[in-house]
Amino acid sequence: MRLVLQGVGTRFEQFYDRLWQPDELKQTRLVFIGRDLDSKN
Repeated sequence: MRLVLQGVGTRFEQFYDRLWQPDELKQTRLVFIGRDLDSKN
């Protein structure tokens, strides 16, 4: 199953989202949402 990890400040939660689809690429993705983030690093 896909594992979702979310964090805000010092609070983190994790949960299993759903089963992977047979044709879905199994990959890890890291997403940052914020202001004035340096996209070059």
